[in-house]
Amino acid sequence: MKICFISGDINRAGGTERVCSLIANGLAEKHDVTILSLKNGLNPFFECNKKIKIESLNLEKDTGFFKRKLFPYLKLKKFLKNNPQDVIINVDVILAMYTLPMKLFFKIKVIAWEHFNYRINNGTKNRDYARKLCAKYADYIVVLTDADKNEYKNNLKIKVPIKRIYNPIVGKIHHNDLKQNIVLTVGRFSYQKNFEELVCIWEKVEKNNPEWKLVICGGGSEFDNIQKLVSEKKLKNIEFPGVCKDIDNYYKNASIFAMTSRFEGFPMVLLEAQQNSIPLIAYDCFTGPSEIIEDNKNGFLINYGDREEFINKLEYMMNNRKMLVEFSKYSYKTINKYNIDDIVDEWEKVIDELSN
Repeated sequence: MKICFISGDINRAGGTERVCSLIANGLAEKHDVTILSLKNGLNPFFECNKKIKIESLNLEKDTGFFKRKLFPYLKLKKFLKNNPQDVIINVDVILAMYTLPMKLFFKIKVIAWEHFNYRINNGTKNRDYARKLCAKYADYIVVLTDADKNEYKNNLKIKVPIKRIYNPIVGKIHHNDLKQNIVLTVGRFSYQKNFEELVCIWEKVEKNNPEWKLVICGGGSEFDNIQKLVSEKKLKNIEFPGVCKDIDNYYKNASIFAMTSRFEGFPMVLLEAQQNSIPLIAYDCFTGPSEIIEDNKNGFLINYGDREEFINKLEYMMNNRKMLVEFSKYSYKTINKYNIDDIVDEWEKVIDELSN
């Protein structure tokens, strides 16, 4: 099969681009795979299989309202005419705005791949409109969680197959010795990640557990505000390493991973923590944590906004090493369901269905 992944810009270093590269690499072992970016995209941030063709429509060169609205369709049509494809995979459902009209001109199948949670339109009504179009005219919809699968079914008149396929993990599974008193979190300093809530939680936790340290890895627009909040509260045991290229070392040294996000899609940081056998604690936000954390088995799920319960369970974990070890062992045993080979097999099944 000739399969074309269409991305906004595969050069970017985001989670969406990372997962796109992983799945494309896997499918390239059996299929003729292309990754096509709307703009830039000729130098992917994440490593791509040498068998994959890397292409771009170079839309970054097209400025002005007329060009931005019309040229994506014209350039995509020209590309598909010169490079016939069997299957197009939209790396974000909003790209269906461009790809679904191509079904009028070419014999192609279109897969809409949802990377955000359904309740978030990420600042554009076009995403809501694209979801409605996909429900009617795409050939397949792939979502990241069972919760989002239910949201699609409950809110749209779905006329196409829809399937949940988790994002994969790569690399070795690390057995953590849990010897260091470190609580870790990783993410962008943004409204979504809600780090101010974690700082407020830590304010109470630190008083009772002065031997523990909170490490927050990442950067972003809220970085200075969070540092200011820590300073105002005169907290001593919080470390800000910034954006960490050696993030694996932080995972390997942590004994607890905490997350207080307001919302998520499919939080890869929880998977990465589990891959390192770290016990988890997170607010049960929509979506993702409840599909990764098995309450009281590999960590604790806390009702969203219940700060006191979060504090109590976090302190309980800090002071119960036997339980931490049991949580860590359970994570080590169950992480394999996110194995890259198994996830690629799920995608192969979707491709097979479309080819029949």
